[in-house]
Amino acid sequence: MCPSLPIYNSRNNIQPMQSAPFRQEAGQDAANQNQVLNTVTQIAQKWSDANDVMQATEAKTKYEISSAEIQSRAAADPDFNNSTKYFKELEKVKVDSLKGVANQSIAGQLRLDFERGNAVTAMKIGADFQMKQIQAHKINVAQSLDIMQQKRLNASTDIERKQIDGEMQGLINASLASGVLEPQEAMKLKEKSTLSAYENMIYSNPEFAIEQLKKAEDLTPKQRENFIEDAKGLLQKRKEYADWQLEQTQTQSTIQLAEAMQNGSLTSQMVRDMQQGGLIDSETAAIFDSIALDEPYEIPEETVTNEPDYLLRLLEDSNGDKPQIKKILKSAARAYADNKIGSNQYSYFLQEAKEIFDRQSKGIFTKSPTQQKVMGAIYSMKEFFGGMGKTIKESNENLKTSVDKFFDRFRPGDNPEKIKKEIVDEFMVEKNPAILNIPEEGQMFYDADGSIKMIKRGENGLEITEPGE
Repeated sequence: MCPSLPIYNSRNNIQPMQSAPFRQEAGQDAANQNQVLNTVTQIAQKWSDANDVMQATEAKTKYEISSAEIQSRAAADPDFNNSTKYFKELEKVKVDSLKGVANQSIAGQLRLDFERGNAVTAMKIGADFQMKQIQAHKINVAQSLDIMQQKRLNASTDIERKQIDGEMQGLINASLASGVLEPQEAMKLKEKSTLSAYENMIYSNPEFAIEQLKKAEDLTPKQRENFIEDAKGLLQKRKEYADWQLEQTQTQSTIQLAEAMQNGSLTSQMVRDMQQGGLIDSETAAIFDSIALDEPYEIPEETVTNEPDYLLRLLEDSNGDKPQIKKILKSAARAYADNKIGSNQYSYFLQEAKEIFDRQSKGIFTKSPTQQKVMGAIYSMKEFFGGMGKTIKESNENLKTSVDKFFDRFRPGDNPEKIKKEIVDEFMVEKNPAILNIPEEGQMFYDADGSIKMIKRGENGLEITEPGE
């Protein structure tokens, strides 16, 4: 029997043979690939967007920094004709700042932004340079007015003065018409130039200025009075300065004569040459010339001091608040020539004069420490030896001898107090050799008036005190 085949009949509910389900591997792989592709695309887009932002930000930063730097340099530029230079730099900055932007759409927008920025910056730079030009013009007007005012004051005729007045007014009117100057500014500039011209005249020629100021019609009475006082004050200061310079020159020359007198090279011709050259005054010339004409003169080997009071007066003069060096040197020279002071004493005054001159030239008028110590030592000796004699004559002789010894021994840098102590000790030993045997604890003795005193050796020499001190 032959097998029967199933026949499709839509009306029959035939159950077909069921096969196993289809596998989905290929479809799933495609979906995974699409997802990866989408993710990569999103990342790339985000990076592109971020890169656009970074490039745009970098371009803006470069532009803003460069633009600000250009504006700063333009503001500091004193030449008001240089504005075009900075306009060109702004255009170059705009172009250079866009070079790093790849997105043309963003570059186009930035270009518009930079052009607007350049326009604003250029307006600021232009306005700044215009103000510089206006200020420069005002300065030029002021300088021109100053020059014309000076010419006007020096004009020799009224016609010349009127012509200069017209030129000044024309310059002012032109600036007023252009709007560069306001009427009040113009008035102040003219007044300032007038005052400046008179000030310059005063400093260049105060004598002539005084005469011109007396008849000045372009000044108020108060201004005339003040300017005349200024001119007179300037004349006085110039005279004082000239006198000071002459005093410095004559003092230095007097020191040279004093040195020549000391070393034996002084001649009458030297004195006369200095006088004719204006290096010394007539009194100084007379003193040193009379000394020079007394040739041959010799500096005595032994110091002679016949008048200790004269020496003390010279010392006081040389140690005053503002010692007059020329006067000291002239007095010392005259005293030395008359044997009123000795050679070593004269040398001291000469050295003192040189030191005082050097200090005063530097504006120092205080006494030097050495001057103070020498004066202290001399006065101490005067006080001591004033009572060390049976008579005034004997006391003076003792003082003369002690002063001679002091200046024989004193040299620059020595301690005056130490030398004084040595001289006093020697005098005491000479009068009473037994002092050499004074014990360490001291010894009592009777002084000239019968009083009991204690004498002993101290660190600075012999010390005489009341018993019990």
